[in-house]
Amino acid sequence: KIIGRWLNKNHNKKFFLFAHYWDVHGDYAPPPPYDTMFDSDYQGEFDGSHKYISKIKPGMEERDLAHMVSLYDGEIGYVDEYIGKLVKRLEELQLMDKTIFILTADHGEEFLDHGDNWHAKTLYDELTRVPLIIRYPPLIPRGKVVPGIVGSIDIMPTVLDILNIPLKESVQGKSLLPLITGKGNYRGREIYSETEVYSPL
Repeated sequence: KIIGRWLNKNHNKKFFLFAHYWDVHGDYAPPPPYDTMFDSDYQGEFDGSHKYISKIKPGMEERDLAHMVSLYDGEIGYVDEYIGKLVKRLEELQLMDKTIFILTADHGEEFLDHGDNWHAKTLYDELTRVPLIIRYPPLIPRGKVVPGIVGSIDIMPTVLDILNIPLKESVQGKSLLPLITGKGNYRGREIYSETEVYSPL
């Protein structure tokens, strides 16, 4: 609702909108019907709270783990619904095809993929490999899939490149536009991730 009201007020102007959907984080507590959508008959005690996220450990009951994953999936489904509502509103305002629409995430979540829970403890794919979807019909072909590894640090330079805004030399990321369009030169590079070893849960 807040985003809808903001768009109603600002859609006739040039705008930058950053919508951070926080729901796909612990606690894993999606609202109905998403709380039972992927696991409707669970009878155990795991409720998705931080208390039980900390109990995601090797040797736990597989049924409890499956339920925790289902709650996480429910949160993804809930957020997906509201992203859909944002897209619908942009379409109603006839802005969708004129808007650079980017969907990404800051990290994933571990459910014993490598023996641990939560995030920020390791740098395995389940935590660092996140989606990056860029939609801008005037420039980016529909259905274009770009292989390879890029970093979130490249998003801002890419947006500026699409808008023909020069980059300052101090910018560390690289525009992905040549990689996406096949025009110009894109020189791949190594991507680094880092974390601190700690156990908040």
